[in-house]
Amino acid sequence: GAITFGPLFQVVVTPAQAISGKSVFLLFFDPYTRAAPLTGCIILVMMVAMALTAHTRVRRKTFNFSRPPQNLQDLISWMLLSLAFLLLAPILLPWWFLKWLCGCQRAESSSATDRKKMGGFLIFWGVHKLWAPVYILLLVHGPQCWIWFLWPLILLICDRLVSSDRRKQQIMLKGAEMLKSNVMKLTFGMPPGFIYQAGQYIQICCDQVNGEEWHPFTLTSAPEEKDLSVH
Repeated sequence: GAITFGPLFQVVVTPAQAISGKSVFLLFFDPYTRAAPLTGCIILVMMVAMALTAHTRVRRKTFNFSRPPQNLQDLISWMLLSLAFLLLAPILLPWWFLKWLCGCQRAESSSATDRKKMGGFLIFWGVHKLWAPVYILLLVHGPQCWIWFLWPLILLICDRLVSSDRRKQQIMLKGAEMLKSNVMKLTFGMPPGFIYQAGQYIQICCDQVNGEEWHPFTLTSAPEEKDLSVH
């Protein structure tokens, strides 16, 4: 006899039905969604911490960990820093615990007294190194995210390649003079082959302080002078 088939119906599952009955653990670590809720929360936490440390009240302040805040401005700076630390605590605490297991605390015990003060820029720069994990998590969070940060990544690589040779150039500090209104004048020797025009600026880094901390300074010396001076 003849065999007949009825109409075929495709079952449509709404997003609410798809997550119905699943625990929070399964929602965060679902391999079919590449753990998108978890990676999204981590990305958000990192970017908020980066924004908090980029604030001028954190980036331009020197934190003294041996004394409490002295005024309202200090209190605001400490609140911003504490909030950033609380956000990054789930990431920082396991890393510090691994360092403790490796015995790194012995090497750092001698320099513990030197860490009563810490510059806000150093904190800002250390937190902003999280841009690399953020980019990696974006690829896991959404495979199409590479479209949005491909060009910024290319520009970053080009900037690093162009400035790699310039960053190797060294200059010698000849003198430092304290002027009025807490203005300091620094005089450097002219590096070989260095050509500049009036009004240009240079970026200076002190390797003894931090090899990755660069600050721009406007050149106050004339091109015909033998030394470079900045204020």
